[in-house]
Amino acid sequence: MARRRVFLQDWWTQIFDRFAHSYLVWAMVVVILAFGAVNIREVVADYAERESVMLADHQALLLERKREEFEDVFRALHESTRTIALIPARGGRKGLPGKNIAPLAGKPLIAHTIEAALSAGVDRVI
Repeated sequence: MARRRVFLQDWWTQIFDRFAHSYLVWAMVVVILAFGAVNIREVVADYAERESVMLADHQALLLERKREEFEDVFRALHESTRTIALIPARGGRKGLPGKNIAPLAGKPLIAHTIEAALSAGVDRVI
């Protein structure tokens, strides 16, 4: 007697046909899908919450990096900027000749102005 060859497809079709005709199996499938749908809602809600937290953390990190970059730029600008004070002091006055070099509290009047400018953080006084 010749042996009949059983292919995987034939075997799977026979098993599936027997299995698919059982009402109990279909009832179990419905129950599993119903519980799965409830669980899927929870998973989706949890995922959305985690995604919003991750997005907020990422945005905070990007803002912190931008703030640091701006601080570096402003620090470099501040360090490279020089402040010059120009003190207009005329020598040829008609009312009080030599007023700028007249002593006031033991120093010339112009010296008080120069000291005030230097104490204000000016790089150069002209």
